[in-house]
Amino acid sequence: MPKGVTFRADTEMDTAAAEFAEQAVRIAVEHFAIELDYSPTSIASVEVVLEDMHAHRAELSEKRAFQLGVVFGSYLGEVLRRGQPGAWGHITAPDGSQFAGLRLDKSDTLIWPWARVQQRILEGEAHEVVSYFLSFIPSGS
Repeated sequence: MPKGVTFRADTEMDTAAAEFAEQAVRIAVEHFAIELDYSPTSIASVEVVLEDMHAHRAELSEKRAFQLGVVFGSYLGEVLRRGQPGAWGHITAPDGSQFAGLRLDKSDTLIWPWARVQQRILEGEAHEVVSYFLSFIPSGS
């Protein structure tokens, strides 16, 4: 964990993230005819959905882009958590700012999948999620 950064696990956030991830599964099926199954390979399908959202970002309010970032970022995080221990919670930066994130226990790595997905929707391919996801998979997995 970076110096001066703290993490506080929150079981309510674990529950909320799991529920948001289920929303992602429903949205993918209902609006994109894509089935998400919580497998690592399903992240490529999430990327397809996010590319479509990016292509239509002018039709999304900032609030809706944030909501979709939470929903699909939760899915990404939940796929990671199914493959390795981790917890959702509150990250506090050295300047005191706080935000939601995920700690991967084995590597003590903190990630911000909600923010990454929001960037993907709003800013495009430079923030694609497949390589981002793969960067957190331990080698040999």
